[in-house]
Amino acid sequence: MVVHHLSKVNSVLNTFIKEIRDKKIQKDSMRFRRNIERIGEILSYELSKELSYSEEKIFTVLGEKNVNVIHNDLVICSILRAGLPLHQGILNYFYTAEMHSSQHIETIRKMRLNLTLKSNILQLLL
Repeated sequence: MVVHHLSKVNSVLNTFIKEIRDKKIQKDSMRFRRNIERIGEILSYELSKELSYSEEKIFTVLGEKNVNVIHNDLVICSILRAGLPLHQGILNYFYTAEMHSSQHIETIRKMRLNLTLKSNILQLLL
């Protein structure tokens, strides 16, 4: 696993992190939420550098152009309500991603576990 320590590189992200840590600015809930959303946008941009891309041909008014577009299927899940501003920031960039609640993810996890157990029982019976 590659770890990207974004605060070690100078960028506007450092300003947003400073503001959400500052005890005076934290009292401004609207600014705090917006900064969390901005951090989500920056994280999305950085994440986009690691995704798989495929080439697509598009037709513009000037002619044909090949462009690289994201090839991954993305699913975004916010676990806690407090994570909604970060979730929104990510969705601002990955607007075609599927969205699920933490309850939905837990249901999928249980279904997978159930299917795994059933397939293991079948293997034992065979």
